Amino acid sequence: MASVVKRTISVPADVFAAVEAEVTDGESLSTLFSEGARLLLRQRAGERAIAMYESEHGPISQDALDEADRLLDQAGLH
Repeated sequence: MASVVKRTISVPADVFAAVEAEVTDGESLSTLFSEGARLLLRQRAGERAIAMYESEHGPISQDALDEADRLLDQAGLH
């Protein structure tokens, strides 16, 4: 098992209630919060990669964005 760090955090009551409602059998609040944090970290890494690409090559064309949307839809990820 990976090492863990225990910290006390403050979460808005509505966010906590929504996350708590998503907990399934055998799952913990810590797991759900960790998964959410990992998703956010991946999203931010992707945003940084896009910004770096655009700083070197200019804005991504609308045609390329449309093709990416089509591929995501086709894969059921959009």
